[in-house]
Amino acid sequence: MEKKTKTPEGNQNKKPQNQTKVHKAGISFELEAWKLLENYAWARTQVINAEGRIIEGFDMYKRAVLLITLTVLVGVVGFAFKVRKIEASSTIYIRADGTIDPPHPNITRTVDVYTLVGDVADEVVVEKSGIVIDGNGSILQGSGVWLSKGFSLINVSNVTIHNVTITNFHRGVYLNSSFDNVLSGNNVTGIAYHGIFLLDSANNTITGNLVEECDEGIRLENSHNNTISGNTITNQDYNGVIIIRSSHNLVNDNQISDNHASFALANAINVHTSSSNKLYGNNITDNDAGIRTHDCNNTMIVGNNLTALAWRGIEIIDSNNVSLRDNWIEDTQYGFGVTGDELGHYIHSIDTTNLVDGKPIHYLMNRQGGTINPATLPEVGYLALVNSTGMMVDGLMLTKSIQGLLCAYTNHTEIRNCNFTDNEMGVILFHSVNNTLLENQLTHNRDSISLWNSSRNHLVENTITFSSQYALELYAASQGNRIIRNYWINNSWSIYLSDFSHNNLIEGNIVTNSTNGGIYLEECQGNIIRENTIANSAPDQGYGVELDYGSSNNYVYHNNFINNPEQAYADGLLNQWDNGLEGNYWSDYSGWDANHDGIGEVSVVVETNNTDHFPLMGIFSRFNTSLAMHVNVITNSTLETFEYFAVNSTIRLRVSNQTANQVFGFCRISIPKGLVAPPYNVTVNNGTIQVLHFNGTLYDNSTHRWIYFAYPHSDLEINIIPEALPLGAWNLVWVATLLIAIWYKRRKGSAGSYANQGTL
Repeated sequence: MEKKTKTPEGNQNKKPQNQTKVHKAGISFELEAWKLLENYAWARTQVINAEGRIIEGFDMYKRAVLLITLTVLVGVVGFAFKVRKIEASSTIYIRADGTIDPPHPNITRTVDVYTLVGDVADEVVVEKSGIVIDGNGSILQGSGVWLSKGFSLINVSNVTIHNVTITNFHRGVYLNSSFDNVLSGNNVTGIAYHGIFLLDSANNTITGNLVEECDEGIRLENSHNNTISGNTITNQDYNGVIIIRSSHNLVNDNQISDNHASFALANAINVHTSSSNKLYGNNITDNDAGIRTHDCNNTMIVGNNLTALAWRGIEIIDSNNVSLRDNWIEDTQYGFGVTGDELGHYIHSIDTTNLVDGKPIHYLMNRQGGTINPATLPEVGYLALVNSTGMMVDGLMLTKSIQGLLCAYTNHTEIRNCNFTDNEMGVILFHSVNNTLLENQLTHNRDSISLWNSSRNHLVENTITFSSQYALELYAASQGNRIIRNYWINNSWSIYLSDFSHNNLIEGNIVTNSTNGGIYLEECQGNIIRENTIANSAPDQGYGVELDYGSSNNYVYHNNFINNPEQAYADGLLNQWDNGLEGNYWSDYSGWDANHDGIGEVSVVVETNNTDHFPLMGIFSRFNTSLAMHVNVITNSTLETFEYFAVNSTIRLRVSNQTANQVFGFCRISIPKGLVAPPYNVTVNNGTIQVLHFNGTLYDNSTHRWIYFAYPHSDLEINIIPEALPLGAWNLVWVATLLIAIWYKRRKGSAGSYANQGTL
């Protein structure tokens, strides 16, 4: 089986690409060649670090591959310009002394003003500061040459370029080590890579431009104190605006729309490894994603409108001290979220003026105690608890966010009776301990519950359905957690432990219809997987239980493996598949039970060093009683009800045959002596049905007694009575017993007493 890997961040639910873009004609061969090469060599890195693509960093091998790809594509595609043809010339220089070299009939000079009186082909390199280039509505058109640039400004200042259409270059406008320049009123279109690129440049203004149909709209790298204002940035194949290692820039009042990536994600504004940038009043619509900060400090995100985004709205990653105010996020798949690796990455100024689908973001930090419910917070667009303790979250509906509920460095908090729907992550616990998730409903989330470096938490009686990736993920040394009596139905991966998540208890869960795997462990040790029912995993997609890639010394017993195409797998390291007395039930087991003890005579070999020596001949069930003691029942019958009567210390079972042609049934039962004192009498249908193969001392460990018996099958009532109670006395106490009986249906009981049971 192939190793499972996390799905990288990728473009989900993206809209179809516009196949009629101008630049897809004249330079489509170069752009598509670049994308083919980069998708092959760098795609996964790009998705992970989102820093943009530095094409100058290609090694010779990549250059060679690119040239070959270009040659093939040129031969196949050819040229089909959608703009009027302009005769090419050599590169044009505006020299430091003001001369135009070589002279061009369509460029005139009046002192320090250069006017385009007609269209110009090829590149213009500006070496003179303090000039104005008036495009006069003309076109500067390239030939799509690799690394070509429409306007290049290197080591110049106080240059203004306006009213030019710039098309069919690798980069439209390129500023390197240039300061106090202005780009205004230009149309930068059909550019293979960056529409406008500032490198090591400061105090420049980019305003009122139309930047469209480029690979990436506007890029700032190592550039500071620049202003990007009032531009229309649309139909890029990647980011609208990207800022890398740059500080004190202002991005305000831009219209950023229809940016969709053919791979990875197109963000409207992507800020990476930068500080003190301000993103104000931008109107962002119909992109893959909205605003993303990664490894940034002191970013201000204020008054932006984000609508109709295919994936994320505003995302804060590994950043410190972000200020978020008056932002509107609407009609977006996942509205808002914060992730990070340390406490400082979660300390931000985020107030309730930020709205997700009209509901306020509640970002709560440093809270001690308190209840959050529909009475205290009637509307919640997003909820985070950071560096808090002793909270109660009860009865909320949390939906369509990057995290439905974020708990970061939050302890001793209870989340109960909440509904998490259509989130990227339903609930995430990050560096959080001793929390309880109780009786929540989680459905149609990508990852429903995630624990990252979070220990000693309790997940009890939650229902998790239709998770498209992980229903539960324990990662980054999440240890000592208790996952008890939850329902995992129709998920991709139901329970997934990895990265040294040791010593967790997975007990009493129902795991069914998993499309990739029921319970999966990778590099995990000392976990106990017991008393679960794992059934009906998808064919050829995964195992009921899989212990993979360095997982050892785990204990797997008392589980029911039912109708999984591949019941279990282990990679050969030593794990225990029984407790020395009883193992697991395997629905495809073909062995026999010659000595009538409910244990198969033939071991189940899962893999080398992984053997169930005591396979169960029937399904395992566990029942709690009013005295906080539990009874284990192994039977090949359908166990309809289990009852314990404290008034006379008796147990009643109701069983039926699993199939119409089942002739005999059996029960193997472990009974606490403190619950019903041995020896035991067993009657079937008040003594009218013969008890077969009765063994009242099958096994005894001083606290429990194991018994075994069989019976000819029909719908039966079985009573287990302490020998001290005369059989005839049963009818005399029946009426009183009914009045005080405590009924325990299968898989129900006290959550508190159940969670604290030790290993039997």
